Amino acid sequence: MAIAPALAPEPKAEWPFAEAVAEAREIIAAAHAEPTIASAGISILQLRNGLCRYPLGDPRAEDFCYCGAPTRRPLYCEAHHAISFRPPEPRKSRGKGR
Repeated sequence: MAIAPALAPEPKAEWPFAEAVAEAREIIAAAHAEPTIASAGISILQLRNGLCRYPLGDPRAEDFCYCGAPTRRPLYCEAHHAISFRPPEPRKSRGKGR
């Protein structure tokens, strides 16, 4: 009885989504990284329009403060905005009759 020769595996073509997956992983890693903050923190009495209001630390602690970095968006600087807000999820269809 003859044994069939082993077939060599076909060369793998590059997965068409490899670049998109790598980019998505970088975005996720950046979102979980600690933000780079340009401010050492400010007290509530120093808060003004155009300054980041992201709380830093425990509000019960003596060294509690707010970020205080300049903002281009309401409330938070770019770094704190990125970790504070999620884009809305698409609405799911309820089907007929609902």
